[in-house]
Amino acid sequence: MKLSIISVSTTSKSSKAGKPYQNAEVVYKNLESGKVENKNITQYSTIFKAVADAQAGQVFDVKSEKNDGGYWEW
Repeated sequence: MKLSIISVSTTSKSSKAGKPYQNAEVVYKNLESGKVENKNITQYSTIFKAVADAQAGQVFDVKSEKNDGGYWEW
């Protein structure tokens, strides 16, 4: 899927166990469907750094697949 970044905001959150972690909320336009969508990426993702540093207007080609836990990730 091709997407165009609209905005990225990085915040600190806490897990249920109280452990802090970083989260990047990405708002993007899906260039295939034309819809504006959003996705949360945690610091534990291999793409966190690239997403957190992304700028509005950048275009990425991403592949979505289910991880071992059954969650969709890029």
